[in-house]
Amino acid sequence: MSPARRATILLFATTVLWGSSFFTMAWGIEGIARRVGIPAAPSAYIFLRFLAAFVLQGVVFHRALRGLGWRTIRAGAILAIPFYAGFILQAMGIDSSNSSVSAFLTSLFVVVTPLLGWLFFRERLAPTTLLGALLSLAGVYVLSNPSGGLGRGEILTLLCAVAFAFQIQLTNVITKSHSPEAISFVQFGCAVAFSGITMLAMGVRPAAVAASLGERHVAWTVLYTAAACSVVAMGVLNRYQRDISATRASVLYMFEPVFAALFALVFTGEAMTPRKLIGGAIILGGNLLCELIGRKAAEKGAPSVAQPD
Repeated sequence: MSPARRATILLFATTVLWGSSFFTMAWGIEGIARRVGIPAAPSAYIFLRFLAAFVLQGVVFHRALRGLGWRTIRAGAILAIPFYAGFILQAMGIDSSNSSVSAFLTSLFVVVTPLLGWLFFRERLAPTTLLGALLSLAGVYVLSNPSGGLGRGEILTLLCAVAFAFQIQLTNVITKSHSPEAISFVQFGCAVAFSGITMLAMGVRPAAVAASLGERHVAWTVLYTAAACSVVAMGVLNRYQRDISATRASVLYMFEPVFAALFALVFTGEAMTPRKLIGGAIILGGNLLCELIGRKAAEKGAPSVAQPD
């Protein structure tokens, strides 16, 4: 099996794990909120999730971490900034939105990624990409209830998509010259530090965070998202995304909201209304236009940040 095909299969499987994280995070945050309050619940959940992921990463990949140096720590810390920003904004957004809407809005990182590539990574921007971006924005308008406009949850999730787009662009650059396992370890550690500082600033007591593990759906969702959606998924992304182009990776990541909607339907009974279906379909259509046509055309005329297929 070629490296590109192996990466394609593994990254597709990763979107299944990520899709399952939306309703599990929502359940976990709801439980934690009973102990620390609604405003601090997202930070507390991120703290617990990435503390568990940090420990698991250190245990499972201890050999790969033996040569961890300041150069790798610095690179991982840089990548951790958009990484943490994306997760905390997503957690805050999902607290006032719902799983399927949050997932489809998060998928807009696929549109934002080539725009950031044009602004910061000297990639060409095809006109089709702009058309796809406008189409996706139209999908956001439909999905988020045109009569009521964008709410707090939707706006936070849109900002989350921008943060994840930065992470995708930086991942292909940073993981080419550093151990993927070490980079993930540093990312998890920084997420623990960032969320811990946030909680302290909000006056959250550590005892309350620890006690929240006894609330319904908290302990198992923390462990599940830490192990499956962080250690496994981020390990696959940091090791294998560099084996395919950013275009192919972005198209694969578009399956995340599809799986999120299916999980929400099965496990929470969240209704797939015509508005959600139409809005989600428009967003996916805009993403496809950007990735399958627009960005491929741009990559023909300029070197990509990813390795060639």
